[in-house]
Amino acid sequence: MFDALGYIKKLEELGVSREVAELQVKMHMDIYNSEIVTPKDMNLLSSQFHQEIEKLKAAFADFKAEMKIDMAEFKEEIRNDIALLKNEIEIRFFNIENRFIAIEKRIGALENKIDSLENRIVIKVGFMMTAAMGIFALLLK
Repeated sequence: MFDALGYIKKLEELGVSREVAELQVKMHMDIYNSEIVTPKDMNLLSSQFHQEIEKLKAAFADFKAEMKIDMAEFKEEIRNDIALLKNEIEIRFFNIENRFIAIEKRIGALENKIDSLENRIVIKVGFMMTAAMGIFALLLK
C-alpha cells in the first residue's frame, strides 16, 4: 500500500512545496488506481479465467458426447445404406441371372427349331434328288 502522507512529508523535507507534493501524490494515486494490477485483481482474473476454462471443458465434453452420438447415428445410417445397396445389387444380379437363363432357353428352342428345319430341308432335298433322279432316268430311257 502507498503511504501518501509519508511521501508528502519527505518531499516537504527536501524543499518541495506542499502543493507540488500533493499534486505528485495525486498523480501517483491516479496512475496506481488506473494501471497497476493488484494481487486481488490477479486473483479475480485468475478465478474468472479458471471459470471460463471449466465452461469450455464442459462445452467440449458436451460437444464430444454429441459427436459420439452423431457418429454412431451416421455409422448406423451407413450400415443401413450398405445393406440396402447390397440387397438391391443381389436382386439385380438375380434378375440378370434369370434373364440369361431365359435367353439360354430361347437359344435352345431356336437351336431345336433350326435342327428341325435342317432335317426337313434334308428330307425335302433328298426327296427332290430322288425325284430328279427318277425324272433323269425316265429321260434317259
